[in-house]
Amino acid sequence: MGYMGFGMQKWIYSRNPKKPFSKGRIPSFTAVDTYEGKFKLQPSKPFGRFFIVFSILLLGLFFSIIYLKKDEFLIHSNKVHNQYNERVAQINKDAFKFLIKSGKNRLIAGNIVGAYSEFSLAHNIKPNDVELNQLLTETLSILCYNDTNYCLKLDVFNSK
Repeated sequence: MGYMGFGMQKWIYSRNPKKPFSKGRIPSFTAVDTYEGKFKLQPSKPFGRFFIVFSILLLGLFFSIIYLKKDEFLIHSNKVHNQYNERVAQINKDAFKFLIKSGKNRLIAGNIVGAYSEFSLAHNIKPNDVELNQLLTETLSILCYNDTNYCLKLDVFNSK
């Protein structure tokens, strides 16, 4: 008797044991059927033509709507672009004010290197601000007293 486990079929576990030195059962050979169908070229079905024509019509409708609405799209695009530019200008203005205030506070506290860092960041936002250029020149002058690298930066800054 064989093991009657998971998925075992009855004919497997109900087989009689094989006699020693006996010839086993010869399985019968079953020939596999071959497919002998022939393919022929034929025109596509009408649904395919309908689908292609329908797709072309939809694309034409889509592009004609875009063409008719392009002025509205351009107006809206310009409006969004102007709002974005105004927002960026406001963010830069707020950041500039913060950096100047922070740099002055660091200058008062005696953190000259930190003040220079704040002023140089503010200089990247507004390079033509008169007050900022004066504060940056004074800060570089103070730093130049102890470190010659800042003297080179001061010379480059004054030569602009």
